[in-house]
Amino acid sequence: MIYDAHITGDEEYAPELKRLGITLGPYDPKRGWSDCRIPEMALEGLEALRGRVLWELRMPRPGSR
Repeated sequence: MIYDAHITGDEEYAPELKRLGITLGPYDPKRGWSDCRIPEMALEGLEALRGRVLWELRMPRPGSR
């Protein structure tokens, strides 16, 4: 399953996030986050970045099950 999400802290940790398989969209300075796609298998690795990177999962992408 792949989740759409908002993520902050991604500018500094982009290499680590990409290594986890997270697809980052452009940073929106007005809102303070980037849109991204987070595969379910990346959630455990993302937990290791908690406190340095904040994220908000949204609905799973249609057809990603």
